[in-house]
Amino acid sequence: MSFSLQFLTRILLLMSTFEFLSASPVEFYLGTYTEGQSERGIYRGSLSPESGELGPMQLVAETDNPSYLCLSPDRHFLYAVVESQDAEVKAFRRNSDGSLVVLNQQPSEGKGSCHISTDPEGRVLFVANYSTGNIASYPILPDGSIGGRASLIQFIGEGPNEKRQKSPHAHSVVPSPDGQFLYACDLGSDKIWIFQIDPTTGELAAAKAPFTLVPPGSGPRHIVLSADGQYAYVNNEMGLSTSVFSRDPSNGSLELLETVPTRMNPSVSANGLSSAAILLHPNGQWLYVTSRGNDTVSQYSINPQDGTLTLVEEVPAGVEIPRGAAIDPSGQWLLVAGQNDHRIVSLSIHPETGVLASPKFESRAPKPVCISF
Repeated sequence: MSFSLQFLTRILLLMSTFEFLSASPVEFYLGTYTEGQSERGIYRGSLSPESGELGPMQLVAETDNPSYLCLSPDRHFLYAVVESQDAEVKAFRRNSDGSLVVLNQQPSEGKGSCHISTDPEGRVLFVANYSTGNIASYPILPDGSIGGRASLIQFIGEGPNEKRQKSPHAHSVVPSPDGQFLYACDLGSDKIWIFQIDPTTGELAAAKAPFTLVPPGSGPRHIVLSADGQYAYVNNEMGLSTSVFSRDPSNGSLELLETVPTRMNPSVSANGLSSAAILLHPNGQWLYVTSRGNDTVSQYSINPQDGTLTLVEEVPAGVEIPRGAAIDPSGQWLLVAGQNDHRIVSLSIHPETGVLASPKFESRAPKPVCISF
């Protein structure tokens, strides 16, 4: 065989290998509610980046109400909140085949545990407790297990909505991209609390500007930050809106720039509606928010000059009560979990506009509420 033919053969082999790898399924994990279900716990699923096809869901860890999950930055470990009477945070080791092995658990130090995250280096774990309105932090030990609690912070305050804002309700805990600050959304007081993180001990201390506010009665739920840390976006569960903040990376402070509706026609009655998940596309150009009751996904375009939003569309989510959602690592697919109809669907994302197509494939699992790639 001539040199040129050998070279061509190697190129063709590399190309076919690349195509095979690029089409390989991507794994994700699914948090669920387990009351009244015969199968109870965390599920593992797969997505084809090439077609959007979803594989069957497989139960990989039995545990009560693992409603929110997060993976460690190196993907070797998975952490879950156990949203039950004896609320806990739980650590799992992730095996090469995607199965999970329990490492340990710690008390969540509150009730209604609803959100969990780690710092960017995987050294500290954070949990939000909705019912008791507090948050806690824990060091992550070298073997991936959870150490004893480092900080427990009780929020104070209330909001104008007498039915839902009589007391604080911590709903999410998200670190900054540089791992120096933690942001905690408090639905009950309309505050975003801000803390400095000690990466060695996991302890939290109030930042120089300890909190910022969303419009009264909005009920902030989840927060995402731009990759460069310049902007933060908060979906307001009760206000059916998204608030945009500029961020000072030096001290972590947030300044409200605008609040934009999630609905194309906000004059229509909002009774029974609430937003759920907020997702920033990997390219930083688009933002998505799911809403329950009308069961939709809202897409915003992001102005690259000032981080502000333009509402582009509001489309059917394809599931009933779209509680959780996630964008696959390739940025081609938006997965949505339907808490009430036990379905997970994939919607394709247009590569130039970010517009969503109708659901193409689906899989099923009992009461899915969180998707983590």
